[in-house]
Amino acid sequence: MPESVREGLDETLTVLTLKLSPRLRRSLATTNAAESLLSRTRHVKRNVKRWRNGQMMLRWVAAGVLEAVKGFRRLKGYADMSMLVAALRTRDRQLGLCVAQEERQIA
Repeated sequence: MPESVREGLDETLTVLTLKLSPRLRRSLATTNAAESLLSRTRHVKRNVKRWRNGQMMLRWVAAGVLEAVKGFRRLKGYADMSMLVAALRTRDRQLGLCVAQEERQIA
């Protein structure tokens, strides 16, 4: 099995078991959103002529992410993102993850 397939196998299986809408499942099964984010960030940071420190880099990366967010509404199935969040929280509870964090928020 190629390494790239092995890398994404867990995430792919997770997406398939969450019972999401077909449009959102199809969108999440690709790397298009991540590639778009990285591309937009690269485009924004090319304006920098001289990097001064890590804080400057973080600011420019954040600016790139904010620019990329404008295009995320085009993600097919975006209207079903609340279903994804609910499904992930349910899965986390089943696996015993994030329980302490949720208890702190309730208290």
